[in-house]
Amino acid sequence: VGGVDADPVARREELRRVRAEAAAAFVGMPELEMLDLSGSDVTDAAMEHVGRCSRRLRTLVLADCRNVTDRGVMHLRGSESLLKLVMSHCNALTNHAADSIASIRFLC
Repeated sequence: VGGVDADPVARREELRRVRAEAAAAFVGMPELEMLDLSGSDVTDAAMEHVGRCSRRLRTLVLADCRNVTDRGVMHLRGSESLLKLVMSHCNALTNHAADSIASIRFLC
């Protein structure tokens, strides 16, 4: 990801893209228990994969994920193993997202 002299804004955007792409690789890991996607460009489509493929996931961090909407979070509602979900500073989310996943113990 960018060199030392790279523009900080460009480096931050490149890091977001890399993290979002890496998310696709991680969600196919059935033993995965914690996934931190904070600050990435992860989308609702990726959340569908997380909800479907990561059945042992206990902690999911989506802080500052500006592309995740209520629709994306609703894909997590069937996850019985998810205990902690961090959604701070996800500006595209509304109260509907929290209502659909109210069974999760720790919502941040």
